Amino acid sequence: MPTTLAQGDSVEHATLEKGTLVPLTHSIKQGPVAIELTFEGAKVSGTMSMGDKSRPVAVDLGGQAFADGPGSDDVLARLPLADGYQVTFRNLDLRRQRPTLKQLKVLGAEEVKVAAGTFKAWKAEVTSAEGEPGSVTLWVAQ
Repeated sequence: MPTTLAQGDSVEHATLEKGTLVPLTHSIKQGPVAIELTFEGAKVSGTMSMGDKSRPVAVDLGGQAFADGPGSDDVLARLPLADGYQVTFRNLDLRRQRPTLKQLKVLGAEEVKVAAGTFKAWKAEVTSAEGEPGSVTLWVAQ
């Protein structure tokens, strides 16, 4: 399903390895921009194109990527979340074409009320393990 942004519709697709949910491919299409990536072990390769101009992507992540690209929240929700659980994982910083480390920490359990009802959920936060600014908060039904 496309996302509508100021620069036009953006469509992303990913292929994940069955059983491990490790990313295998990631493609992004937004207006004249097209990005095609392949993940093989610790390496990411592919192309970034804008119109008729194309440049290669070749990054050694120093380890396998995890929870990178579309569906990453769903991948993180499949981890063995529990009070105090934390994990560090690798992603690709596509803009800088370098590896980046992320950290997920379970902050505790909360009751979450939504239109479908009230659910017990783990509250987890994803931040940079390298001190970069920004965070994402996830609530994952127990």
